[in-house]
Amino acid sequence: RLVHRLDLFTSGVMLAALNEEAEAFLRSAFENHLLIKRYKACAVGKMPQKSDTLNGFILKDKTQAFVRVSDKAEGPGALRIETRYTVIREEKRNGVAISYLDVEIPTGRTHQIRAHLKHIGHPLLGDDRYGSRAVNRQLNAARPQLVSAEIRFKNDPAAGRYAGIWFRV
Repeated sequence: RLVHRLDLFTSGVMLAALNEEAEAFLRSAFENHLLIKRYKACAVGKMPQKSDTLNGFILKDKTQAFVRVSDKAEGPGALRIETRYTVIREEKRNGVAISYLDVEIPTGRTHQIRAHLKHIGHPLLGDDRYGSRAVNRQLNAARPQLVSAEIRFKNDPAAGRYAGIWFRV
């Protein structure tokens, strides 16, 4: 039983439960933010800082299966998001700057990383929905460059016997 989801074309670590009790515990761990979720990503462009915490609000358009990020809460349904990134390395590919990132999302919302990076002008390489189709074709990137690299239980008494345990690709 899968207890969470990844965006289409995102690969990497997922948690699954073998029984109802484990499923309930894991779902509760996600809801109560007892898990740290880290991703590896490639963003287009040189990031403004080597490390930063981005804050904002995400609005979901269910009819278009699309989300939008804003700096202020805009109406009902706007959910607070936090995205942290650290630049691992930078390079140029065919004249285009690429930033390899380690990303952590304390808040896990639909398309959060993809939309938040687009919001600051650095969409994921290969992401036609939130990024530049022309750049993706130029660099032969056919899918969003995003991997769920690690899920770790916080060292918190509420995590019980799982405190500090991690799963990594």
